[in-house]
Amino acid sequence: FDRLRGLLMPGESLHDFIHSLSYCNKWRAKGGKSGLAFSKTQDDRWVVKEMSRLELQALLMFMPNYVEYVIDSIDKRPTLLAKIIGACTVGFNNTHTGISMKQDVIIMENIFYNVNPTVVYDLKVRVGFTSSVLGFLFYGFMAKN
Repeated sequence: FDRLRGLLMPGESLHDFIHSLSYCNKWRAKGGKSGLAFSKTQDDRWVVKEMSRLELQALLMFMPNYVEYVIDSIDKRPTLLAKIIGACTVGFNNTHTGISMKQDVIIMENIFYNVNPTVVYDLKVRVGFTSSVLGFLFYGFMAKN
């Protein structure tokens, strides 16, 4: 992800990225049926999405190919695919109350950052028709020039 962030965020440091992520608000993303949590950074640049165990396994499987695809698309084939620029486990343990929490999350660009789309599409792709279907959610938009 470091290489990808360097290409997508030229001139910005890892410190700037982490600073942006440190100020997030819950976000009610429309269209999702998983019930997993979404957050957006206060500067509106990044979306943080909680991942299920199945999504985490799929991410680990396709991530090397995904990173190469995105790096290739930067110069050769522009894409509206929201770029995943990080994945991590976030957690805490409150020693006073004994409450602990752990979440696996992905960090992706907010494709609507500094853009005012006129139409928004929520595209869903389903693979097969079994109970173990893995759906991928893609956000696309069409903006007037």
